[in-house]
Amino acid sequence: MTRTIGARARMAVALFVASAVVGLAVRDSGAGLLDDIKKKKEIVIATEAGYAPFEYVEGGKIVGYHADILALVMKDLTDQGVKINQLDLPFASLLAGLQAKKYDMIATALFGTEERAKRFAFTVPTAFGTTGIVTRADNTAITKPDDLDGKTVGAPQATKYLDQMKALSEEFKKKGGKGITEIKEYASGFTEIYADIDNGRIDAAPNGMPNLAVLMKEQPGKYKLAGQVGDPTYFAWATRKEDQDLLEYLNSQILKLKKAGTLAELQKKWFGFTMELPDVPTLMK
Repeated sequence: MTRTIGARARMAVALFVASAVVGLAVRDSGAGLLDDIKKKKEIVIATEAGYAPFEYVEGGKIVGYHADILALVMKDLTDQGVKINQLDLPFASLLAGLQAKKYDMIATALFGTEERAKRFAFTVPTAFGTTGIVTRADNTAITKPDDLDGKTVGAPQATKYLDQMKALSEEFKKKGGKGITEIKEYASGFTEIYADIDNGRIDAAPNGMPNLAVLMKEQPGKYKLAGQVGDPTYFAWATRKEDQDLLEYLNSQILKLKKAGTLAELQKKWFGFTMELPDVPTLMK
């Protein structure tokens, strides 16, 4: 599946590069976070491990697509004796905790938005996360996003998916429609959302296309895709804006894996298909 960068994405990239240059200009000449990590022999990483197949807990261990990438990205550091301390935290608290310096970085399926980029820096994409709509396979009333007008949908709290559903509801109203009847917010993630689709409590839900591809492969005939919402979007990891040395390290390692074909191999392993990703950070509105 190929995704191209449109005019909006190119503008977002320009904004990201401009902000990164400013961040580099004001940085002092002292040792950066990466040097501190090497001296402390520990890096603290925040993850929300409830988003299979990107990251989830199995046998008491965080596994998944991003877990495999993280192990390879951190190899240069672990070879130097750096310990990885990975925390499994609620998604809604991740960015606030990063800003408060409770950990060094975030490695999870995170959208880099223009608003978030005012406070944080994002790596090159690790996967595309374009939003799709999922509903029951036997739901003939919903075949495309426009069919959500007058329906009930569910989305996780503090996510871009929730924002997209709110925006879509307003679009329906502007066009003379009813809007989405109810947008239920979930704190526990997609397991409960899928269960509520099954039992009819909600009609549909948004999620990333890679996740939905895996869902329908694992449970054939149970769900169906009812189109895509918005422009192509990408997942990335995040650091604080001032920690450019750590950001540069992450980017170089991710791009090295991409060039070697390792990212494509991991995508095939976890999603069943490969993704064409930009070599630069890509933001969404």
